[in-house]
Amino acid sequence: MILLLSSKLVYAQYGESCVPVNFPETDNYLTEGTAYGYIKNNIDMKTYVSNACDIEGKDLKFCIRNENPVPDPCTEVTLSLDNSATLGSLSSNPDIGGNDLLKDIELKVELIDSSICLTMPTSRGHAPIICRAASDEVIEESLEEVCRIIADSCYEGNKSQSMVNFSGRAIQCLTESLDKVFYQYNTDCLPENTPEITILSPFPTFQEALKVAIRAALVLYAMVYGFKLVMNMEYASLNQISIFVAKIILVAYFAVGLGPLYFVQGKQTQHNGMTEVALPILTQLTSDFAEIVFSAAGSQGLCEFDRDKYEVGYEYYKMWDAIDCRIGYYLGMQLLYNIGSLLDDATSSGSSGGTGNSVDLGDPSTVDAAVDVLATPANLSFFSVMFGFFIAGNIIIVLAGIVFALFFISVILYFLTAYLVCLITLYVMAYISPIFITMALFERTKSYFDAWLRVTLSCTLQPAIIGGFIALLLTMYDSAIYGNCEFKRHDYSIADISFSTFELQSPDADSEECLESPGYKLMKYYTGSGWQSVHVILFDIKFIKDVLKLNTNLFYVLVFTFIFYYFMQSVNEFAADITSGARLSAVTASPTAFVDGAMKMASYARDSQQAMKDMAKNVAEGDKGKDGGDTKRGGIDKDSGGGGSGSSGGGDMISKAGGGGS
Repeated sequence: MILLLSSKLVYAQYGESCVPVNFPETDNYLTEGTAYGYIKNNIDMKTYVSNACDIEGKDLKFCIRNENPVPDPCTEVTLSLDNSATLGSLSSNPDIGGNDLLKDIELKVELIDSSICLTMPTSRGHAPIICRAASDEVIEESLEEVCRIIADSCYEGNKSQSMVNFSGRAIQCLTESLDKVFYQYNTDCLPENTPEITILSPFPTFQEALKVAIRAALVLYAMVYGFKLVMNMEYASLNQISIFVAKIILVAYFAVGLGPLYFVQGKQTQHNGMTEVALPILTQLTSDFAEIVFSAAGSQGLCEFDRDKYEVGYEYYKMWDAIDCRIGYYLGMQLLYNIGSLLDDATSSGSSGGTGNSVDLGDPSTVDAAVDVLATPANLSFFSVMFGFFIAGNIIIVLAGIVFALFFISVILYFLTAYLVCLITLYVMAYISPIFITMALFERTKSYFDAWLRVTLSCTLQPAIIGGFIALLLTMYDSAIYGNCEFKRHDYSIADISFSTFELQSPDADSEECLESPGYKLMKYYTGSGWQSVHVILFDIKFIKDVLKLNTNLFYVLVFTFIFYYFMQSVNEFAADITSGARLSAVTASPTAFVDGAMKMASYARDSQQAMKDMAKNVAEGDKGKDGGDTKRGGIDKDSGGGGSGSSGGGDMISKAGGGGS
């Protein structure tokens, strides 16, 4: 944007850089009559700043002109690499930092090639204003960061508001890593004179390599249309000409780029519809569609986070925090219930929602019979309670609880993996888009473009459809587990970490339904109710007596679990059919994987038990047959012996008689 600035005397010493600024502008558009040129001509590095060109490390020193040159002609400023500040915070000059048109411009120190430069946003990207030479150590360190494929968010930083958070961080890690793999300039990471390709070329480089071929296709398309126009005047209609022009513009914009060059990471590139419009919109829609459908459900404020508390650009965390929060809430993370001494060290920043009455859940640390692990703040008490029921011999509760937990976790992992697979597919489809978008020009190749577009749109919509099923599942679980209970959100912060907890409250009307819900009863067991201890020889055995009659409540939860177990088996096919895309079942975790595994193990155990019974039966029958056979054989031998003797005797007698006769 051209700024109409009043004419001011500019000192000749200003605008000088320690090293030449790598800004190959041919039309002098930015340097003449824009904010960039005005600011550049009011910053000094060499005249009024000492050692600005020889400074070591990552700092950049420069001086911004003052309104009154006496006693100080300029204000000295020092910024470190990758740091930024607004012009208004650096200068009090009414013509520069105090100018309403300039004060909000953000100046940032970046590494461009082998120079540390002060840059500012322009219509052609972040353009360097002044630069100094960078040391080899700084260049090497920055290069290592650029060449590291895994994004920094995978190791550090947390934008979540939930105390249990892994889904949102996985999405952020993958998204930023894909940006580095596909779209960040990383040509310096490739070793020189070596045949190995160690890293994927960035999208602008890939696009540049195809530019000649795509332009040739555009020329060929124009020639073919010209021949059609000569042969048939129907192609001279306004409709046909509009389609022809629109195809040329869209293919050129989305495949090779249009408009003037601008700077990205110190490199010149062109405006491209795929990287600037299509991919951001598609990835945002993937998140927004899923969140809209997901947020339409819910139960009385459980795990409903404040969207305004998320940093700009990270609002997608809200949906994943709602999922992760439920994992912790369902499985007994007591801090989420607004219980625990750790909250005493946190700073409360308000609360909202929940108009019911607070309930006294107790404190597990005050119950002698309860196991010590219940008092651990971040422990998932659900499994400790299930083990207590197992020791007590309450197998029905244990089986119902384990089946629910396994099914719930497998469904969440399925949704997460499906979302990640679709996200990766979108990035790959965007990367190879110049090839397939060009194919839309010709009827013979248009089917390839249609297939590419179908896969792209399918991967945009499938997470929303699957998210709708997950939202329905969680809504039913919220109702089955907590009845009509209400939840009050409490917001806390410790250091630079913000999080929220959700206090269970009973409603003013019909509070009995909440107090009889399985969720409330489990919370009571989490905090020590029903635990008993029996001393056996040298140690105590702790178990839970079902004093709150949980077995009946868990039966209803188990019914919902089995209903959704069979329901979720067809989600993949439904989402693929409705979006006319590929099925994700081959590349995602099955929504019933854990339950299927548990059922197989139970089947193996049953078969093994039956095999042992059959083996024991066969052994018993073999022993019985052996004993009976010996007895029978003894009788036969006895009879044979008697008969044999008689026969032998008779025979001898006959022989003797016959012999005597002869």
